[in-house]
Amino acid sequence: MKNNPQIDFYRTGAVHTILKRYDFNDNEKKIVHAAILTAKRDNPNMVLIEKSDALLRMVTSSRPVIVTEEDIDELALKKESSKLKMADYPQPETKFFKKPVDKSTIALISVLVWGALVLTANQIMGDHVSLSPKIVKNGAEGYPELYTFTEAKKLCSEKNKVLPLTVNDAEDFLGMPDERNTQGYWSNKGEVIYNLAKGYGDKIEQKHYVVCVDTNGKGIIHF
Repeated sequence: MKNNPQIDFYRTGAVHTILKRYDFNDNEKKIVHAAILTAKRDNPNMVLIEKSDALLRMVTSSRPVIVTEEDIDELALKKESSKLKMADYPQPETKFFKKPVDKSTIALISVLVWGALVLTANQIMGDHVSLSPKIVKNGAEGYPELYTFTEAKKLCSEKNKVLPLTVNDAEDFLGMPDERNTQGYWSNKGEVIYNLAKGYGDKIEQKHYVVCVDTNGKGIIHF
């Protein structure tokens, strides 16, 4: 645990940088803060860590980066510093340098520079919260990210699999009363399957976890 990068990430300022750079709702902030608190303990709760990892990966890959006043000030400072350095080197006088740069060119250059900064930031942050793309147990494939029902159906279809209909279809995932099951897994009917003790939930228009199976309908009694 002392040398676990997954835990060390929540013990440093890196996680707070992500919280500042992206828009989180109150519930999402609670998930990340729970991971920060448990990471400080001698025996961190890895379920909370993994739940926060999945959330951060989803947020950094799907939401725009927030531009702060510090970014604008830093960019302005770099521009001024660059001007001072260029002043130390005499530039040859040419027709090109005599022509003023039009606004469209400046805008294009700004977009390209900012895009490169965002891409670099996402790559750095992605290194901290990278997770295994799936967990396989007894043929069932579980995924640590949250998906909409449409995304869940498509994900399983691409794997030539289907969403479960009952807890028995993937009991290793759906029958365990862990932290992930408090969020629930999508069923093939668009309902939400919680742990075995809670049974099935109503259809909710939000994201849930996904487990894909070869066949579904185990335990259903046919008349």
